[in-house]
Amino acid sequence: MAKIIVPLTEMRVRNAKPQPKAYRLFDGGGLYLEVAPSGSRIWRFRFRQMNGKENTLTYGPYPEISLREAREKRLETRRLMLQGVDPAMHREDAKRLAAEQAANTFEKIAREWYANKVPMWSERTSKNMIQRRACKNFCVNRGHEIIPKGMFHDRHDDHEETSQKERAVSIPS
Repeated sequence: MAKIIVPLTEMRVRNAKPQPKAYRLFDGGGLYLEVAPSGSRIWRFRFRQMNGKENTLTYGPYPEISLREAREKRLETRRLMLQGVDPAMHREDAKRLAAEQAANTFEKIAREWYANKVPMWSERTSKNMIQRRACKNFCVNRGHEIIPKGMFHDRHDDHEETSQKERAVSIPS
């Protein structure tokens, strides 16, 4: 028969002090707080995979992840398990997907485009194309320094733009 575990209280979690050896405060349902000798308190969730092996997920450190948040994460993990999804694999897939999405930046796509076009261009064109296109749309080139647009307000640039508008509108006398 399973051991009856009294759920943790916020007070008990807050007052958990380090001891010479690491120890655990169980909340029930596989969730526990691991208190290390250094004083760190980490939320962990122990579960069995579909193949019967035991596994542990780490939710995060105590003050950043409250007791309520840890319980909500445990509930989400149990729902995944009921759907037949391995929570550890689900977490890895989410991390991998986030990394792939971060890799699909404009710069990466522009460099792929550039690599496909290089064989058709002359050496001079291919050498300068990517810098010209990237800087024209996204940055201001100040000599050797390239600064993203919107990082500063340059009155000189505004003056040139205004004077061009005035010349276009002005009627010669």
